[in-house]
Amino acid sequence: MGYILFLTKHHDGFCLWDTKTTERKVTMSPLGRDVLRELRAACDKHGIKLALYFSEGEWDWPNKPDGTRYQANGGYNPDLKKAQLRELLTDYGPVEYIWFDHAVGDGGLSQADTIAFCNALQPSCFVGFNHGDQAGADIRLRNIFSLDVGPDYAGKLREVDVETLRRVGRYIRGELKPPPPPISQGKPARASSTWRGQGGFDAAAAFDGDPNTRWGAGENSRSGWLEVDLGQPTHVARAVIDEGNWGRIRQFEVQAQQDGVWKTIASGTTIGPAKAISFPPVTARLFRLNILNAVEVPTICEFQLHASP
Repeated sequence: MGYILFLTKHHDGFCLWDTKTTERKVTMSPLGRDVLRELRAACDKHGIKLALYFSEGEWDWPNKPDGTRYQANGGYNPDLKKAQLRELLTDYGPVEYIWFDHAVGDGGLSQADTIAFCNALQPSCFVGFNHGDQAGADIRLRNIFSLDVGPDYAGKLREVDVETLRRVGRYIRGELKPPPPPISQGKPARASSTWRGQGGFDAAAAFDGDPNTRWGAGENSRSGWLEVDLGQPTHVARAVIDEGNWGRIRQFEVQAQQDGVWKTIASGTTIGPAKAISFPPVTARLFRLNILNAVEVPTICEFQLHASP
């Protein structure tokens, strides 16, 4: 691990440090402890850099567009925003980077002014935003790799997350080679139909390794299939299906053609993004994703076949 990213304050405005700007803070809660200060000490002990998450606006701040709570836009309180940032970047040691959530607005201080204010306090601190108007901001690029793994209620990471983190670490250190591309990538493909006959949505788009392209079935379709030709009988034990965020599919099968007959080797209901399916090894040349039922025109970003789980 190079750093830990800590959520100091979300849109509700509750602060997880001992701020002097409000009583809505963790030290006034039953816990009664400055969580951020304890984390700072733990980071120093273990040689981990500290990064902070901070919501730019708050639901309860004044001057909201319609005066209501829990809406898309928060209110404006630039002086309070600056006072809180001053505490975070002055009282808690060096901060590797601070990540601003712009989901409910900038809180009355533009992103350009926010960057200038933060860098005046900590010049080496990287300042980033999840979105918003960054016009006029001095944007510096930096390769941040954040896996967004959070602890459970006992303060522990799940075993599956620990295993994943350790494996990623081995990739980064060069102890493991990156996994090979899917054996289906770039192979000849066809489909039951194509969206309005347009080339941009043909079967090949689901096998090109690019999740930003996709196959779309014919207009008004609620079922359909994708087929890939591996060129020769090939050992397959895993499929990854990426529907993106469309959420249209309700029932599907993964099939392999053996002795001229399509045999179902796996099945399921919803897909969503990057659904991984392992099954007993199958050797075949032709494989299909057979979509039996969808609530809208079926669309698939990626259909990948792999030789091992």
